[in-house]
Amino acid sequence: MKHFRQLFTALLLLCSTVAFAQSFVVDGIYYNVINSTDKTVGVTNGTNKYTGSVVIPENVTYNGTTYSITSIGNYAFEGCTGLTGITIGNSVTFIGYRAFVDVNAVFDIAAETPATVATDAFSADAVLVVPWAAVDAYKTAWNSYAEQIAAKELTVRSVGIEASEVGSALRTAIGDEFTTSVVDLTVKGTINSYDIIVLRTKMPLLRKLDLSEATVVASNMAFYNGNCTKDNDLGDYAFYGLSKLHYVKLPKNLVAVGNYMFNGCSSLRELEIPETVSYIGDVAFCNCSSLREITIPAGVKSIGHNTFYYCLSLERVTLPDGLESIGWDAFTTCHNLKEIKLPPTVKTIDGNAFQDCIALEEIRIPSSVQSIGENAFAGCGKLNKVYTYTLEPLAIYDGLFPTAAAATLYAPSQSRENYYFAAGWNSFLKFEFFDEPYEYFYVNNDYVLNDDTGYIEGADGENPDADINA
Repeated sequence: MKHFRQLFTALLLLCSTVAFAQSFVVDGIYYNVINSTDKTVGVTNGTNKYTGSVVIPENVTYNGTTYSITSIGNYAFEGCTGLTGITIGNSVTFIGYRAFVDVNAVFDIAAETPATVATDAFSADAVLVVPWAAVDAYKTAWNSYAEQIAAKELTVRSVGIEASEVGSALRTAIGDEFTTSVVDLTVKGTINSYDIIVLRTKMPLLRKLDLSEATVVASNMAFYNGNCTKDNDLGDYAFYGLSKLHYVKLPKNLVAVGNYMFNGCSSLRELEIPETVSYIGDVAFCNCSSLREITIPAGVKSIGHNTFYYCLSLERVTLPDGLESIGWDAFTTCHNLKEIKLPPTVKTIDGNAFQDCIALEEIRIPSSVQSIGENAFAGCGKLNKVYTYTLEPLAIYDGLFPTAAAATLYAPSQSRENYYFAAGWNSFLKFEFFDEPYEYFYVNNDYVLNDDTGYIEGADGENPDADINA
């Protein structure tokens, strides 16, 4: 009975503590008061998800009282996939259960004495940067995360190298014992297959890679799947499967983004492609599920098949004037793509090109387009505005636009009757017509210019007509 009474009293005290816990927010971080006498607080989860970079200081002041931050609570940052960096001050001595379980970011940890960590505190893709002198202590105390721990003084490296015919100049410049701590790397000079091998296999924590001042030279050494570097060409599969890469600047004078180059780089958020690139290969960015925006260089003529397949976060794509074709499944499952501007040079849109782009609300099909493949817009449930600029309706599959019954079709006024009755297009119930100035347009029958009216007319005098006066 005595033990029961003590347990009951302890439970009452615990409930009382929870009931009267104080919570507050400072600089966007949520805190709970742990002990008002000792003036200690812990970081907790809030109503909003944390994003970007977060700094957890040693102390925080609220309503005139300064508290020491001693813990990061259970689930505090769970689900905060938008975090890119976390700084943890010296005062934190405890990190709770699943505190950072979904956070694929770089942690800058100041304390030389490791905090106590609960089960599943960190994601398997987190990088834990600690003071050099404390690396061994952290690897012992946090043995579940030992391979994710890097020495702070070694994480950022910038090297100038000249590619070697045998062996890696990058390996020599960094040193075997230090490559596993590199998180942020800038390389200047010349690189080849040997150096790509080091980047791919010897730097497991690499997050940021700047090759903008590097030049690629040829090598006979295969770095993956039989692929070798060529002059100004990294080849296929260069960064395939590097799931921790966040940011990449590609080499100057690069001529191609090869097949499968970034396939599976699920953490890739930013990518800079030089204007010298004129070719982007098939499946080049497939499964880059964190990539939010990309600009395709001016010289690129085609988007290959599955190029952006399953780029779930992709919101903005800038396509170049001069682009002529979009391959099958090129943008399939880009769930956050609301709008994409097709340049007035695109001729073909292959099947399934935009399938399951569930956020896509608008598409404008330029007058240069000659064919659209089956299921190009299947699963685009929010597509409510479709603009077409061809005078004569393209031959399309019935059901090409699954939302036709509710969406609005915008078409040239000269072609009102044609779109009203044409197969595939006649599925639309709402029409809007416009007079559109053209730089040029595509037709697939014979037409004549009426010198008296200034109109292009069907050879038999029927519609469509187009005014081509200045």
